[in-house]
Amino acid sequence: MGLLDKVFGGNQRRKDTESLAVNAPGALSQGTSEIEAALAERGSVDLRNLKKVPLAEVAALGGAFAQAVPMLKSALTGGKLTNGSLARVVFPEGVKGELNFVKSEGMYIGSIHKSGGGLAQSRLKPIAMDPAVITTMGMAAMMVQVNQKLDEIQQMQKEILSFLQEKERAENQASLNMLEDILKRYPYNWNNDTFRCNYHLKILDIKQASDARLIHYQKQIAEKIKGLPAVYLDQALRDGASQLQKLFHDYCMSLYVFSFASYLEIMLDGRFVDEDMGLVADKVHAYQESYRTSLQKCQEYFKKFSGGSIESLAVGVLAGASKGLGKLIGSSSVLSKGQVDEWLQESGEKLQRGMDQKAEKIGQVLAVEQNTGGVLFEELIRNAQTISNHLGGLVFDEDFVYLVA
Repeated sequence: MGLLDKVFGGNQRRKDTESLAVNAPGALSQGTSEIEAALAERGSVDLRNLKKVPLAEVAALGGAFAQAVPMLKSALTGGKLTNGSLARVVFPEGVKGELNFVKSEGMYIGSIHKSGGGLAQSRLKPIAMDPAVITTMGMAAMMVQVNQKLDEIQQMQKEILSFLQEKERAENQASLNMLEDILKRYPYNWNNDTFRCNYHLKILDIKQASDARLIHYQKQIAEKIKGLPAVYLDQALRDGASQLQKLFHDYCMSLYVFSFASYLEIMLDGRFVDEDMGLVADKVHAYQESYRTSLQKCQEYFKKFSGGSIESLAVGVLAGASKGLGKLIGSSSVLSKGQVDEWLQESGEKLQRGMDQKAEKIGQVLAVEQNTGGVLFEELIRNAQTISNHLGGLVFDEDFVYLVA
């Protein structure tokens, strides 16, 4: 089953789609549009609640997408109806009811069974549009949503790469260059079987390699935690946190590459099988959650034990002693006449504040980006899943295509 069938749910839903309103240019600016009226007849659907894709951004994709926009806008240009032509069903003004249905043929006919009784004749308005345009617009909706995220994708890559060691940066940069190149070329080759097949295999290689690196970094992080000393010194804590921070940055980058490759794997496969897309999105989500949970637990561990190092404990004893001695002196009617008690209490408080700040500083050494891109690419996969498998139709006006769930 092709994307066209999946978008409209086969022959029966295509019949419903043929009666879906298609707005003439400029109609939305003239009060209640034909689209809004038609949607009102189909149920309580508000255009404001539908996802919309700007036609200008579709045209900017170039290629078949740019060609589809004028075809979409000129859909209601008239012409003759022949066998197999697309048309929009229009009821005469004031007439409400349903088209008569011939059960033996499984098709509707032009006569209307009026709600109040009696019959009327419907009108059929030609839609001069190649059905393939619908497929193209569905794909365009996916690509426009990717383009809207490009700045976020590139910024995230830049931030993650800046923390990597040179060797890891070079290897990951090579994979990212390939992924970006495929993403940029995809709008011009989405219906090119040779392009999709060749690069689909390459994407699987990148995904497998990044998955292997994820397993490697998880083991290294676990071994590093096990190897931390039983007696904590400040320097040991700082060194341990610094080493773990580097491992988590590498882990983060590998997960970003894995998530990016997972999205492109779906797009290049081209079958858009609902269950398969769900499995891929679920795996990206699970990997992101595992990373976030592991990082959070490590951060809590270091923050907790940074206040338990030998130096911190010593400072804590001194701080408590200073404040305790200051209070003792302050309670003496003779000794409290001087300012020694105030100085001791103030010194104790300063030592305590210094200890708290040092603990916080060591805890912040393990500051790594929690979002690895997994959330972003999971969202793109689920959007593609919705567009290719769960749409009731596409509605358009002069400026936008609306996705009807």
